[in-house]
Amino acid sequence: MKHFQKAIIEVSRGGIVESFHTADMAICDGRGELIAAFGDVDQVVFPRSAIKSFQALPMVEAGTDIAYGIEGGQLALCCSSHYGEIMHVDGANAILTKAGLDVSDLECGAHYPEHEIDKARLHLAGKRPSAIHNNCSGKHSGMLAFAKWQNFDTKNYVSKNHPVQKAVAAALSDLMGVPHSDAVCGIDGCSLPAYAVPLVNIAGAAARFGSGEGMENSRQKAAQKIIHACCDHPMMVAGTDSVCTKIMQALGRKCFVKTGAEGVYLAIIPELSIGVAIKVNDGARRAAEVLVAQVIASILALDDGERELIERVANPVLKNWNGIEVGDIRTANETEDILRSLAL
Repeated sequence: MKHFQKAIIEVSRGGIVESFHTADMAICDGRGELIAAFGDVDQVVFPRSAIKSFQALPMVEAGTDIAYGIEGGQLALCCSSHYGEIMHVDGANAILTKAGLDVSDLECGAHYPEHEIDKARLHLAGKRPSAIHNNCSGKHSGMLAFAKWQNFDTKNYVSKNHPVQKAVAAALSDLMGVPHSDAVCGIDGCSLPAYAVPLVNIAGAAARFGSGEGMENSRQKAAQKIIHACCDHPMMVAGTDSVCTKIMQALGRKCFVKTGAEGVYLAIIPELSIGVAIKVNDGARRAAEVLVAQVIASILALDDGERELIERVANPVLKNWNGIEVGDIRTANETEDILRSLAL
């Protein structure tokens, strides 16, 4: 295992570094063993939305998706942090309807969609956002469908003591190899339990999720189904102009990526049996996006078209309000050199 200093992401203006972000990052192999560590990978972090695919395991393992015909884009939506676009709202409504439920059953809270056009659409219709527009409504709809299929009470399904959340916590504990107990439990933005775990365990779980190594056959198949759904329907995982969507649109099943709040990012490269977990120390999403794209560009074999797109994500140009290019964001040279030197 190779251990390096924290990864550094630089923000430049006029060719001069104006500010920078630091990040801890763990890269693991298919057995969940650490290949490379940047900074403190043993630190305990909340993975937040980066592990929505893991949280979907109990639902798929129980056959909920088959029972209610939740497939393709709708299954991807169950793992999403979506932008509240029409396709996302319609998809979440469809999942609920198939399970005999509706938006009133959601307990994730409401907020406006990401894009101005979707906000404007609500305003013009004289409506306010509902829980169906919440970026976690897909995950919640999947959990509600799971509860219905298992004959659990659908009320208060967000409680850590509800059977749905106990099943999710058990799956996460098994996948990550660390207890998900009350001692490390917080509350996520959508009111579900959020468990803090070491960064290295998140990366190890990601690698196993992609490789299937060490999993029972049923869980291995469920994980593969989830990854394929997300990679095949990247617009449902996030939405228009999202980095997650852009990367998976470019690479398809070569790479699964998922962002989480407070500078967390997860990447799975199935063909190399590699999992990556990133935590930007100041919580900046822009830094996490640049770093995850640079990791992918450095270790994954890409054709010219794929490389061009991924490198645009890894080196975004900054423009002012007049559209003038004023700077860029990129990994520091020393971080980039280390990534390119890793024999993965």
